[in-house]
Amino acid sequence: MALRLSVRTPTPRMSFTTLRSSPSVAALFSWLHGTRFTRRGRGHVVQRHNAILRGTRIEILGTGCRLIIGPGARLWSCSITLTGEDAELIIGAGCRLRHVRLSVEDRGSHLSLGAKTSVTGATLVSQEGRRLQVGEDCMIAQHAEVRNSDSHAIYDEHNVRINPPRDIVVGNHVWIGLGACIFKGARIGDGAIIGARALVTCEIPPASLACGVPATSGRTGLHWDRSRAANDPPHDAVSFAGSTTPGSIP
Repeated sequence: MALRLSVRTPTPRMSFTTLRSSPSVAALFSWLHGTRFTRRGRGHVVQRHNAILRGTRIEILGTGCRLIIGPGARLWSCSITLTGEDAELIIGAGCRLRHVRLSVEDRGSHLSLGAKTSVTGATLVSQEGRRLQVGEDCMIAQHAEVRNSDSHAIYDEHNVRINPPRDIVVGNHVWIGLGACIFKGARIGDGAIIGARALVTCEIPPASLACGVPATSGRTGLHWDRSRAANDPPHDAVSFAGSTTPGSIP
């Protein structure tokens, strides 16, 4: 009897990187890493592209809210809330967010983060139909607070409100230091540096350093870089309200 041998052709294997690039698999991947999504109401628009979300909680309540997360964005242990009517949150392409709280509340409120912006451990809240806009390539450090409303109304003896909300606009390539507060009405120019625990409610010129409570701009004509400049010759570090704690800036 002749012995018959069968040769089995191996099935080509799909690489993990190729598998992860599939939109359906990317969505499953994020869920497997602890992301939870709650949506109630109607008319909501959610676009996640190929963003990776790990341990992030998303809650959308109301009517006609829009959540846009750009390509290549990465979110770790974040909290995202949209409540009300026509609330909008846009996270730009390539953003890096870790332990961040983003909240857009009330009718017509808007919050946006420009491409390649990084945020660590901060809170950003947009309310009362106003705008909170952060430009591209910004850094926002731990415990920073960015809010365009006081969240509660204050009235004078004539029942006239004295603390209305106001838009916040942060330019491109802005560094917001540890524990800084950026409140309603703030306008921060491109390339500015906001010192640790500064309180900003006014206009800060581009390429300047602003510190204090309330914050005032001092030196101008500055520029900053994300690197530590380890190869540069020794020089005095710029002081941010007395804090240059390692790791305090993302």
